[in-house]
Amino acid sequence: MYIPAPDTIYKDIHKLLPGHLLICEQGQMSIKQYWDINEGDYSYDEFSRYDENELSEQLMHLMEESIRMHLLSDVPLGLFLSGGIDSGSIVALTSGLSIKPLKTFSIGFEDDRYNELQNAKLVAERFQTDHHEFVVKPPDINAIEEILSYFDEPFADSSAIPTYYVSKCAKEHVTVALSGDGGDEIFAGYGNYKTDKIGQYYRKFPLLFQKQVIPFVINRLPGSQNSLSISEQLKKLLEFTKFSPEHGHVFWLSVFNEDFKKKLYVQERLKSLMSENSIDKYTAYFDRFNGADFINRCINVDIKTVLPDDYLTKVDRMSMANSLEVRVPFLDHKLLEFATAIPSRLKLKGLTTKYLLKKIMSNRLPEEVTRGKKKGFSIPLNRWLKEDFSILIDKYLSEKLVKKRGYFNYDFVATLSSEHLSRKKDNSKFLWTLICFEIWHQRFLG
Repeated sequence: MYIPAPDTIYKDIHKLLPGHLLICEQGQMSIKQYWDINEGDYSYDEFSRYDENELSEQLMHLMEESIRMHLLSDVPLGLFLSGGIDSGSIVALTSGLSIKPLKTFSIGFEDDRYNELQNAKLVAERFQTDHHEFVVKPPDINAIEEILSYFDEPFADSSAIPTYYVSKCAKEHVTVALSGDGGDEIFAGYGNYKTDKIGQYYRKFPLLFQKQVIPFVINRLPGSQNSLSISEQLKKLLEFTKFSPEHGHVFWLSVFNEDFKKKLYVQERLKSLMSENSIDKYTAYFDRFNGADFINRCINVDIKTVLPDDYLTKVDRMSMANSLEVRVPFLDHKLLEFATAIPSRLKLKGLTTKYLLKKIMSNRLPEEVTRGKKKGFSIPLNRWLKEDFSILIDKYLSEKLVKKRGYFNYDFVATLSSEHLSRKKDNSKFLWTLICFEIWHQRFLG
């Protein structure tokens, strides 16, 4: 859903990689790396000998130190409060460092599967914040085009929409906001880390079970029009196990896999790109972090790729589009160096995500937050593209327009649309990615 650095959509234009400087001196340009996540004073081998309590104390100290520094401001400051443990932890720790009532801002949806306003309200009430809520409804086409235009190149993370509106809401009251971004990476909060661990268990099964018994059972499960249903997730998990552990991690995050691209592309220049597998772009990062702790390797790769190229880009563009500065205390370099060295067994304990953070915050946050199911900061895209957003399919993926561009196979695009609108399959991510590409194309290339 994004273009990995250092590439961009534009020929001869590149992004600067995280932790790098571009130096222009006497008419010559060079690039220098000035920092990396594994260059701190902490080592995995050292932390493997520590017990939970020792690591918890040091982690809490670094979190408080980071928040204290991020609170320095001569302009009004507030906090994003999603209802999850990351932003809740920032609010809880900030409340002990600030003498003023905190201003908090939350976004919700009419769909309860995506709505965390109730948990956000529990945190706001516990710490007596000046709390503001905004319920996001499907924006009109003009608003979508404006929001996506701030990215300059194709960008299809749909959570940009709620991020834009929570920033707009916050800007009415403050100039700076603290965010919990980065917590999912450094504490292993995403579901794909659980998938990585399940994959490790799966590969220990006898080959008969891996190759025949389990696929036989899963392939006979009924289909679902919800990509997050158990049956669809199990089918994706089965596909995931066909890859190496490293490639499986990236596959789980991808939208269009290589088979889909073969069906999608019609233009010869695009077909020529099939010789380059997108997943291979991540191989060098896995090779760099070639340690024994595989989950930590995945975390480090995400910190170098999807975190800066997608999540932080999204927050930066959407906040600055509203003249709001967002700060991310979890990504202070000292805290990051410490957290990435913690063994993953204390981040993902069994299949319990963010184990160490939940332990630290268990006495500070409501149980509904520390034990609640992660919903993420996503819009109900599946439903919106069947109802309010269905007009986007007609406008941006029409037969006339797709054939005029000459990039994509219209019959395949039409099949994706038909399956989704008839509720046979949840193709919302595929359709949204193509819609975002076309919106970018119209805005920047005509």
